[in-house]
Amino acid sequence: MEISTVAGPASVRISRQPDARFLLLLTHGAGGGVDSADLRAAATAAASLGGKVALVLQPYRVAGGRAPGSASRQDAAWLEIVAALRRRHPGLPVAQ
Repeated sequence: MEISTVAGPASVRISRQPDARFLLLLTHGAGGGVDSADLRAAATAAASLGGKVALVLQPYRVAGGRAPGSASRQDAAWLEIVAALRRRHPGLPVAQ
């Protein structure tokens, strides 16, 4: 799915976890992506505990950038992403 933010669209992949107990939001480091070994391991661990996982590709990476730019703009985008996912999954505790 795509989430619009002040920094542009973010791309989010959400695992299918019926009867999830929580939603874990994971994102990458600067220049990275959501398919790194550490994020895959965290996603697998969360799923084994009954969690649904949202892997978030930050807007600057969606746009093809290698560096995040303004920290305040990236923080604002992250807060918008969290709010959108909370609205989409009401009732699930969100860990980020």
